[in-house]
Amino acid sequence: MSTTRYQIPRHDQEPSEEMIEWLHENTEDWSGDECGIVLVHTDGGEETGFPGDWVVRDENGRYHIEKEKSDEA
Repeated sequence: MSTTRYQIPRHDQEPSEEMIEWLHENTEDWSGDECGIVLVHTDGGEETGFPGDWVVRDENGRYHIEKEKSDEA
């Protein structure tokens, strides 16, 4: 399985149908609204992604959050 990633939409944007379908492939719990996405891992950990951050599924099939990179050094 290859790495796949979707950017969490900004407040004035809707997620694509492809992103929603892809999120439903996640075997762990998750929830999302206009404020962002929360991933709840089976080990009890949680990750929160906000608009502009990325939801990533790695080559092992695990979903996680990558924070939006700032353009500032």
